[in-house]
Amino acid sequence: MNTIQAAGGLLPGLWQPLTVAEAWELKRNLGGAAVFTAGGTLLRTQWEAGTVPLPAQLISLEAVAELQGIRISGGQILAGSQVRLEACRSQKVSGLLAAASRTIGAPSIRRLATLGGNVASGIGDALPALLVKDAVLHWYGDAGYESVELAEWLDARAGGAAEGRLLTGVELQADEAVGEKPDAGERAVGFYRKIMRRRRSCRRWRRLR
Repeated sequence: MNTIQAAGGLLPGLWQPLTVAEAWELKRNLGGAAVFTAGGTLLRTQWEAGTVPLPAQLISLEAVAELQGIRISGGQILAGSQVRLEACRSQKVSGLLAAASRTIGAPSIRRLATLGGNVASGIGDALPALLVKDAVLHWYGDAGYESVELAEWLDARAGGAAEGRLLTGVELQADEAVGEKPDAGERAVGFYRKIMRRRRSCRRWRRLR
């Protein structure tokens, strides 16, 4: 197996914070020399291809308990940013998210890759399903905790806005089976099908909403 090295042939430094606040403080102190990582599947692909340089410092989020798990409350799902895509595939509270997660990579990739990484990339295959479910992204940064609608965040990203926060979770509507019952005579139907490359697919789903 090839060992990925940073500039100068050195291995990157590895930091393992235990809390969101600690992770953010590390990023503030290390600045552009560091990136957040967990599964690292997309990042590793980019590093090996040479499209993105390997940073001098890696901040692992795997030990931050707040970023783990899937919780349901009042018909809403809150998935921590470090929930693995395999867990998203096997959960029963959002059929669209499960279907989207099944299309992402091989099982070995889904066991490593995270929902947060898929979203934060801006091109992840989970994005169309999350847009349909009116997902809200939860962040932590210099201003503390903040929330923004996924659609709004994608528009800002497309406009060239740089992200200076840590993604902590993704909130979306639960399926009717575990949320509120529809009114009499109403029926909600949803499906997910990958029909084209990720960037164009996301835009198409947004137009169809």
